[in-house]
This record gives sequence, C-alpha cells and structure tokens, in this order.
Amino acid sequence: MSKFIIDIRDDIGDYEAVSALLEVMAVGRISKNDTMYCYHTEMHNGIHVSAMEKRKGNKSERFIIHLNKPKQR
Repeated sequence: MSKFIIDIRDDIGDYEAVSALLEVMAVGRISKNDTMYCYHTEMHNGIHVSAMEKRKGNKSERFIIHLNKPKQR
C-alpha cells in the first residue's frame, strides 16, 4: 500500500489540489529513471505540483501543491 503526504499551500481548494495531483499521477512516474513522479508540473490554472524526492528510509511520496509566486525584490 502506498502512502502519500500532500501539502496544499496558498489557499488552494482541496478539490483543485487533488485534481492537479491526479493529473500528474495519471502521467505516471517519469522522473529519476522512471521511479518518481514529475519533479515539477505547472497546470494551466497556475497551480504547481512539486514531487519531493523520498528521503532514505521513508516510504511515503510527498507532494507540495502551490501557486507560482513572482520573486520579491
């Protein structure tokens, strides 16, 4: 059984966040020699899904779902 940690930021709604994550997961594991989900995916609505690399000994997949914010000067 897989375990996922989903960190939703920037007041993105749960439904929007999970929908974006499901789009990434539908493509499959394409990064790091086909062993993990895409490192960073930008959706058409400005939502970004970032897949974090597993830490040694950790069996859970971690995703951060956030909005693209311009860098502040």
